[in-house]
Amino acid sequence: MFGLERILIWGLGSAGSRHVAIVQRVMPKAGILVYSRRAGELVASDSEEFTASLERVSEFQPQIAIVANEAPLHLKTADILAEMGCHILIEKPVDIDLERCYRFFERHRQRQLVIQVGYNLRFIESVRVFRESIKAGKIGIVTSAFFQVGQFLPNWRNQRDSLESVTGIRALGGGVLLELSHEIDSVEWILGQIEWVQAWEGKTSDLVVDVEDLACLVLGVRCATSDREIVVSLTMDVTSHRATRNYTVVGTAGTVYCDLMRQEVTLFSQHEQSNLENFPEFDKSDAYRLQLCNFVDRIEHGEYSWDSFHTSVRVLEVIDAARKSAKASGVRMMV
Repeated sequence: MFGLERILIWGLGSAGSRHVAIVQRVMPKAGILVYSRRAGELVASDSEEFTASLERVSEFQPQIAIVANEAPLHLKTADILAEMGCHILIEKPVDIDLERCYRFFERHRQRQLVIQVGYNLRFIESVRVFRESIKAGKIGIVTSAFFQVGQFLPNWRNQRDSLESVTGIRALGGGVLLELSHEIDSVEWILGQIEWVQAWEGKTSDLVVDVEDLACLVLGVRCATSDREIVVSLTMDVTSHRATRNYTVVGTAGTVYCDLMRQEVTLFSQHEQSNLENFPEFDKSDAYRLQLCNFVDRIEHGEYSWDSFHTSVRVLEVIDAARKSAKASGVRMMV
């Protein structure tokens, strides 16, 4: 299936380590070079090599690269790799600077490269079934939706002080708006384009962080299935002691609910409730595996599209509007 032999993984935090394991599983014959500032402390194996040298990266001539360092460095890193002619999978968010996103696109738009951003909830089976049920009209015309994601930061980033975690540090791209931006991507992928936002965000807990730990967004969405404007509520936090990730979409003929923690999709109508699907054996690492397979498949079929990049920039534009709205006491901001 895979004719690619040289894989670069840039960054070896929790995300980079996960990508190393996924590449070893999916592409066992590929050579893996890991770029990390900690390269001198690490011991190489038969399947991977560590380096802190850009010269070694250039010598390696990677065919694909996975960018998994700190978010503010994502596109600075991708810029180097695109110049090498390398296909790039970038961990979400694509970056933290919108202007840098626009400049990156203008600089590299003519290159025949696959640039993909890691909003991998799109590859979770329960989310796909949930989306398809809406597109198939099982709940009639969509009228509203409620998205919620929350988890207690010390439980999520275990064995690390909150202020040592990327999630808790503003300068490294922390805070719920960026770290939990999967849900903004999910709203647009499942329902349609976000046109405006009203928001509140701030620090509500005694966690030792310098970022927002809660964000409450009201989103005006142009629903793709009806071309009507609907209102979507989105709550994101790292303060809840009960891990939650669920989506509810209400329609004229029913309501569909997706519990991502339990991997269940349930359809409710006036008189009955039915389980559309459940995937108890689906592991979150499967989403990363399917994402990598999709990325490589696009490369092998020459699908040089910027769609994933553009949708990830849309997420940043929504976040930018949300922050402006919050600063203006919840005034509606167009996206």
